[in-house]
Amino acid sequence: MATQLRSISRMVRGERPTLSALILEMIALRHQIAVLERSGMRRPCFRLRDQSFWILLARWWSGW
Repeated sequence: MATQLRSISRMVRGERPTLSALILEMIALRHQIAVLERSGMRRPCFRLRDQSFWILLARWWSGW
């Protein structure tokens, strides 16, 4: 939620996100969709590789 608010505030101020930030955001969103689809109607189930993905993403993407 905080990331979305920062993105909105940047857009209001006229700052555009970098291409790499947009690509990383797209990858993160696609991963979230994949986890939700895999979990079906149940509560999302995160596997070890999902947790590893988010740890690596947090290290690569400083502005998340």
